[in-house]
Amino acid sequence: MRDLESMEMYDLGPVETDGLISIMTIDEITIKAQEYRMILARAKQLVDEAEAIKLELIEELKSRNIVNLQTSVHTISLLNYYDTRVDILAMKKDFPEIVDKYSKTINMCSFAVI
Repeated sequence: MRDLESMEMYDLGPVETDGLISIMTIDEITIKAQEYRMILARAKQLVDEAEAIKLELIEELKSRNIVNLQTSVHTISLLNYYDTRVDILAMKKDFPEIVDKYSKTINMCSFAVI
């Protein structure tokens, strides 16, 4: 994590993106960042609520010893499956040349409001 106290704040002025100019003040950016964080917090709360309901439904299916349930509106199913994944750390340790040969670097963008 970055040391936020040592980072200086800069007013970068107008920023051109695809021919459009955005002129937000630092205060406007701060407000937008706060709105963004509040929305993310609400979204997390909704995801937590949905996860609790999902677990409740899973327990209900298990208690009935069924994997499919048809309601008047929804079909609810519980499927167990297996997934095989490569342990890349172990493979890199044992076969670094193969991992290097078949690995590729992709360009990603990370956005965070802390």
